[in-house]
Amino acid sequence: MKEQQSGSVVNVASVGGIRGVLNQAAYVASKHVVSGMTKNAAIEYAQYNLSINAIAPGAIMTAMVVGSLKQIGGEEGWEEAGKEFVSINPKRRLVNLKK
Repeated sequence: MKEQQSGSVVNVASVGGIRGVLNQAAYVASKHVVSGMTKNAAIEYAQYNLSINAIAPGAIMTAMVVGSLKQIGGEEGWEEAGKEFVSINPKRRLVNLKK
C-alpha cells in the first residue's frame, strides 16, 4: 500500500477499550492498544495517502461476555449485571449474532 500510495486499513477495537469494562483489564488494555496504534499509524502513514481507521463495536452476546457477567453477577444474577454492558451501547441492547 505504501508503494502504491493508496489503501485503507480498518482495525477492530471495542467500546470497552474506550470506556472500560469491569473485571476485563486485559481485554480493555488490548483494545486501548488497537486504538492507540490506529491513531499513530494514521498519522504516520497519511503522507503515503493511506487511510487507517478503527471501528469500536459495542457489547455482543458472546461466551466471553456471558462469562464476564457471571463473574460480576453470579449464576443467578448475570442477566441483571448485563444492564451495565447494555448501557455502553448506543442502541441500549446486547447484539445477538444468532438473530
